[in-house]
Amino acid sequence: MMVSSLGIMPFALCSSAFSYSNLVTHGLSQVILEDLRHPAGRFSSTDIGRVLIPPQEIFTPILDYLEDCLSQFNEFGGSVLEIAVLPVGPVDVEILEHICKVLQKAFPESTSLLLRRSMPLPSEAYNASRDQYDSSILLSKILPFKSEADKMLGVTEADLYVPSMNFVFGEAHHLWGVAIVSLRRLRPEFYGQTSDNSLFLERCAKEAVHEVGHILSLSHCDDPQCVMFFSNSIRDTDGKGLSFCKRCYGEVLRILKSPRSVYSSDSR
Repeated sequence: MMVSSLGIMPFALCSSAFSYSNLVTHGLSQVILEDLRHPAGRFSSTDIGRVLIPPQEIFTPILDYLEDCLSQFNEFGGSVLEIAVLPVGPVDVEILEHICKVLQKAFPESTSLLLRRSMPLPSEAYNASRDQYDSSILLSKILPFKSEADKMLGVTEADLYVPSMNFVFGEAHHLWGVAIVSLRRLRPEFYGQTSDNSLFLERCAKEAVHEVGHILSLSHCDDPQCVMFFSNSIRDTDGKGLSFCKRCYGEVLRILKSPRSVYSSDSR
């Protein structure tokens, strides 16, 4: 599912094993393209023109955008991984957009999508005695939003915990294909330090990639430079890199190239 830079959704591509069977132009019509596919199973701009001939002055930008997106799908055979980023409670949109860009670069042949709607923080996840939110409960609340993409990453300003730990930077459930990251302890101000937006965004990027790695069933890595290294404290997050080690990256490629994987749960 693709979203334009204007924040509208001019169309949706429904795929099954990388064959694109229909195209929906919102507010116009639904067109079945089953008989118009190339022998290779791909669309061309000629096919699009035979099906949709809208008023040029109104819909040319939409069709131009559509053709550009389809060219990307033809080049890669379609995105292997779709990741939607969901704000959970109020979150600065610039942070969310940064995370989207980082995820798309970190995972090959992936697309990331920032959802324009948000999920309110559910009161049943809040533990007043700890002044924290149970991340596992939040994951269950995020799950219904997963229809938007293959995988879903929630981002929240709330402090998170699991019962067995004082806090977590995030948690993932790869059977569900969802994860969540907390920004609370990634800010230098949390530790009484001077605000540093560059450092903060770097930490956000590392934790987001880490949790999506767990969604793909990657476990923690022993390499302290690998993004999948376990962060017991913010020092661990600062010490590791944003990229995968050779072994973990090979595992990412293997998973993405294999049929739909069976995805479990992990937190740190």
